[in-house]
Amino acid sequence: MRLVWFLNEFGLGFCLVLDAICDFQSISANLQKRQDEVDEERAAAPSAGIGKLFGKDPVVAQRERIERLDAEIHGLRGQLEELDDKHAITDRHVEAETLRFFNQLTKDLRQLFTTHSAREAKRYQAAAGVWTAALEQLDQALVDAKATTPS
Repeated sequence: MRLVWFLNEFGLGFCLVLDAICDFQSISANLQKRQDEVDEERAAAPSAGIGKLFGKDPVVAQRERIERLDAEIHGLRGQLEELDDKHAITDRHVEAETLRFFNQLTKDLRQLFTTHSAREAKRYQAAAGVWTAALEQLDQALVDAKATTPS
């Protein structure tokens, strides 16, 4: 019964690790996309765009877009660092749980084999006792048969 519980816990830990990896990958992809956007924005000449309709200077609009993207990149890097920290903590927890699982499994299997061996030893001793008693009866019957048979 304990084995099922440990397998369930092990599976849940594995799912948590997979979720963390998926989060890390999605944030990394988003970060790369934002960095590409910043690089394109810096390489491009200031364009009039829709800001010109509202009376914005294209250079100011481009600078604001770059600043906004830089702020997003900074936030995404913070999230990645936080996920790296969580990943390290999760790794330690999974390692500890795995060690605990295998230690408990070893203990349970040792107890199972010890119990089985003790039960088999008792069964063997009982069978040996029966055969010993039967052999003694046969010997006694043989002795009685020799004593009653005239030679």
